[in-house]
Amino acid sequence: MSVFTKIKKGVTLEEKTHVERPKITLKDVASGEALGREWLQRQIPFIIFLVMIALFYINNRFAYEAQLRDIDRLKKELVDAKYESLTVSEELMQMSRQSYVVDKLHEQGSNLQVSTEPSVVIN
Repeated sequence: MSVFTKIKKGVTLEEKTHVERPKITLKDVASGEALGREWLQRQIPFIIFLVMIALFYINNRFAYEAQLRDIDRLKKELVDAKYESLTVSEELMQMSRQSYVVDKLHEQGSNLQVSTEPSVVIN
């Protein structure tokens, strides 16, 4: 056999094995005939895979947005806690001043007096 006849047989075999997939029209989809086609049935695992990826993407997006909301809420709580800490710290500083302690003692009617002698360090 010559080389050209072998090539010709190979080309004719390829043409015979190549099957065009049928066209799907909107009418076929609406009537449900498209779901019965063999080539579409072979694609079902891939379609399921795409749907799973889409669901994962949607879930990931919702989780991300929820985390952003939590971060914003926690930032606001942190600012509020800082302000409250400053307020309590200032109140404590005010209460620990000697003049405040003396005024409170006089208000309660205590006999305690402020020492007029300086304190002595014991060695």
